[in-house]
Amino acid sequence: MSIELRILTGARGGHHERFDKRLVTIGRHLESDLRFDPNEDLDVSSRHAEIVAGTDGTYRIRDRASTNGTFVNGLRIVGEETLNDGDVIWLGAEGPQIEVQTDGTSAATAAEVPRTAVRSSGPRVSTGERVKVAVRRETAGMRRVLTASLVLLLAAVAAAYWMGHREARSQVSELMQLLARSDSTAADLQARLAAFGDTTFASALRQQDAELAQRVRSTSATATSVQLDSLKNELRRRETIKQGIALLDLTRISVQNDAAIAFLATELDGKPYGGTAFGVTTSGLLVTNRHNVRSPISGRPATRLGLKYANTDVLLHAHVVAVAPDSTVDLALVQVDERGRYPIVAGVARTLGDLHAGSPVVTIGFPHALDTPMEGNLVKTSLTAGTVSKLLPDLLQVDAYASHGSSGSPIFDANGWVVGVVFGGEPRSQGKLTYAVPTSELVGMLKGQGGAILRP
Repeated sequence: MSIELRILTGARGGHHERFDKRLVTIGRHLESDLRFDPNEDLDVSSRHAEIVAGTDGTYRIRDRASTNGTFVNGLRIVGEETLNDGDVIWLGAEGPQIEVQTDGTSAATAAEVPRTAVRSSGPRVSTGERVKVAVRRETAGMRRVLTASLVLLLAAVAAAYWMGHREARSQVSELMQLLARSDSTAADLQARLAAFGDTTFASALRQQDAELAQRVRSTSATATSVQLDSLKNELRRRETIKQGIALLDLTRISVQNDAAIAFLATELDGKPYGGTAFGVTTSGLLVTNRHNVRSPISGRPATRLGLKYANTDVLLHAHVVAVAPDSTVDLALVQVDERGRYPIVAGVARTLGDLHAGSPVVTIGFPHALDTPMEGNLVKTSLTAGTVSKLLPDLLQVDAYASHGSSGSPIFDANGWVVGVVFGGEPRSQGKLTYAVPTSELVGMLKGQGGAILRP
């Protein structure tokens, strides 16, 4: 009884040996019976595997805890595996391959074994074919898994498309509902503004609503979910502002304060500038911004300073009384030079305890300051409403419906009291995001003359 081992691949490919012993060791070790090249056949362990002859004339192979494993016809063995004539042994998945050839069994043995079990009775299948069969058998399960995964993936894509399409239709429907609600609120507000008589704000409101409605109707059918969300957020923002405006008594606030708002004309570094100021004493003391009366570039004071109170055509001269001691606080006080009795605002809030994010507010000022004529013409204010979007100790941020008044414009709360002084805005917001100095920063400057205007 013997076994022949033919090395098919590797450094010793083509070599073959026949063994008549009970135990045949395989590896790179010097003492291995079937030895592989110790320097090149590195997939083979020193003592990789061994073949054991059975008393029944069969041969069995077992792995000796090799690094890369032992395979028979492409299948990794666990424990022992019976070898048949023509089997191919792999020493590692990428290692050398060995073909097995065994002797025909003895006559005595053959008599005891049914003829159907004798492999030599039929034509011998080539080694390559047997390897292909083994590989196909090994990968069949993988192909089934991949096919099932592909089917699941296609189903998931189809479901996602259907759900996304349904979600998009739902978002468009929600968007149109928001637009209808916004149109209804805007119509009510337009009626109030018409009765109030403020055509500037009413016109700005109409224009803003018309532009947004056009955007909604023109893009909703093809918009992405991100664009739809952006449109919905803008509609909600404007709806919140309009609802806040509806809570304000615009007529009362305007009647109490409009006359005290003054257009301020200055010359800084040789260039003309326009702004807003508001009266806090009947003797002609007004509040405005530091940068309206002192150049933010050179630091030099204004070389000319004049003003007109709202609804008047009288140009008055003025001078700077004080600027905020803190250079980060954009406030200043100016005094009219001509003696007289001048209008004042209804009050200046000492604290902003009643103000919070979402509170409705009104700004009165001159948003197109440099276009305001200074000689022989009445100057008229513009009113803009919005809501507080952020309140910090040194900053009041207002989300306005239209462009805010010019620098120095007062911001009024529902009581009709000044709660902030506009000093600028976010450039990318097209004037709709207004920054103001809280009046809590103004209290210290008014404690001398002007203290009587503080509320409560």
